[in-house]
Amino acid sequence: MKHYVIGALVAISATQAMAQSVVVSCYRGPWKSVIVDRPNDVFVESLMEYGYTEVEATGIGNVICRDEDLVDDEAALAAAMQDLLVSTPPR
Repeated sequence: MKHYVIGALVAISATQAMAQSVVVSCYRGPWKSVIVDRPNDVFVESLMEYGYTEVEATGIGNVICRDEDLVDDEAALAAAMQDLLVSTPPR
């Protein structure tokens, strides 16, 4: 199990900024394919602490953890997570 911390993510609203870390943690099976890959609880919980609902956090976790292009590529994983948080901020 690998954990990646993506930090210093900003801007909840125009009047309030926030810097907070999101722990990206995916269960990865032994294959390059994403057969059984899924977000670990710590990932979903950190997204919920960031401001997402449980359903939203689980969905984001599944998008990130099931992307074959991100398997074993920490830089791409961090970039994808940052892009997703910026493009889809919590409500």
